[in-house]
Amino acid sequence: MVTRWILSPLESVPSPMVDGAKDPIQAAIDYPNYDLPVVRQYCQRYDAPFHGAGAAITFCEMDVTQFAAAQKDARLTIFNSLDDPFLATPAYTDLIGTATITTLRDFLNLMEERHVKFAV
Repeated sequence: MVTRWILSPLESVPSPMVDGAKDPIQAAIDYPNYDLPVVRQYCQRYDAPFHGAGAAITFCEMDVTQFAAAQKDARLTIFNSLDDPFLATPAYTDLIGTATITTLRDFLNLMEERHVKFAV
């Protein structure tokens, strides 16, 4: 099993509540689309604690075949260690603020300080 933190774009996914609804128009209003990380298609399990501005930092568990496929997806930034450089994207500017972030470890530690429900 391979585990990695991956910076992934989000894609809009229709709610399953709309499919097969008696009134699909009303169901679409009641249950709008939601955003999920693109990387989920490669994961056996994933957790995406932070979404923002079209991206998510996602912790993924994959087998080696899924990991090889994810490595070929140019949309993903795969971190091989906590000391890999973390380039703050506009998606994370609001979360980071003026803090200096250089590595994935820095980012995760900052999130642990600022967000009560997040712990590394």
